[in-house]
Amino acid sequence: MFRTRLFTLLSVFLWSIVTSQAIDLSKVNLSYQYDPESDIFFDHRVVDAGDSLTVFYSVRFDTINSWNQTFLIQDHYQSMEHDTLKTYSINVISEQPGERVYRLSMVKPKKSLLIIAWYDLNRGVYRVEDVRVKTPVGFPAFYPADEEGMPVLKDYVSSEVVRFIGMEEYHAFQYTDNFDPADPAMGRMKPIAPSLRIDSSFMFSNQLSGMDVYSFYLVQEDTLSQAAITLLSCPSYFPEFRRLEELVPPLTYITTETEINTLKGKMNKGSFENFWVNTYGSRFRAKTAIKNYYNQIERVNELFTDYKQGWKTDRGVIYLIFGKPDKVFRTEREEVWKYISGVEFEFIRISTLFTSSMYSLKRDRSYEQTWYNRVGELRKGM
Repeated sequence: MFRTRLFTLLSVFLWSIVTSQAIDLSKVNLSYQYDPESDIFFDHRVVDAGDSLTVFYSVRFDTINSWNQTFLIQDHYQSMEHDTLKTYSINVISEQPGERVYRLSMVKPKKSLLIIAWYDLNRGVYRVEDVRVKTPVGFPAFYPADEEGMPVLKDYVSSEVVRFIGMEEYHAFQYTDNFDPADPAMGRMKPIAPSLRIDSSFMFSNQLSGMDVYSFYLVQEDTLSQAAITLLSCPSYFPEFRRLEELVPPLTYITTETEINTLKGKMNKGSFENFWVNTYGSRFRAKTAIKNYYNQIERVNELFTDYKQGWKTDRGVIYLIFGKPDKVFRTEREEVWKYISGVEFEFIRISTLFTSSMYSLKRDRSYEQTWYNRVGELRKGM
């Protein structure tokens, strides 16, 4: 009894420390943000509401009722001080087993970073989620919604119709997602903003329908607006892959040039199955390897898809080959991933019209041996 009360008092004390001083996120391990099976998992979208901001966010919990939350506001990731957000309103707009969707309304802040801090007093565990609430171009005054009117928080949609709420009329540019896979860690740096051909340009009201699969749509109030929303249209089963045309291209990371060219050239089930059986030595081992590899593809698609499919992004390819990072540290301009093996990767954050947070891997020839060793392990089923 005494130990229980002492633990509770200690937990409350630690929580008061967390919320009374600024959180230097460059020193906080945020790796749980990249684990969909973590005890808490978060998605969000920020909407300009005139004199205020609306933050829609969903939270998946293992034990939803044991977590407490508070809101902090600070200048940047390495701030020495912060304020507790005091003037706001919050509502639960949807609740399902293990998941809640919130609507947080707040006066437009002078500071740039909102931190939603979660704490489980029973276990003495806290989690923080960083939400940028101030950008040079601002935020759209509208948001995408599903057929039930719930905000879409991902940057991809897998339904035939997407509603838009906030304006009477919208402008959209349509582009085809024909991006090449990301180069490996020892590859060359590609142009950050490659030129893209516009497939179509049109106005619409209330909803987008008849969206082409694997096209992405840049939606704005008008063509002069810098604040936009980009949505990638995907099949109903996405982030999973099912069709052979989807399953073959991601093999480029673990195949030789001859192997991938043969697979792409034949593009049939027999050559696909033969590759896996020949590589892993038996149908049983091949079946296990296929399951593991495409489960990882599904995960990177869920985590990292923006206007590109997740497996084509820089963070996606590193996650696919090396797995979930053991440590993640973030600042305004970069993100560093660390693995217990000793390998580290640095990503530079860049804001573009299509996404406010594109992360570009700092490639280096020194990764070559590490890369090939890891690919070799994957091909051995390790």
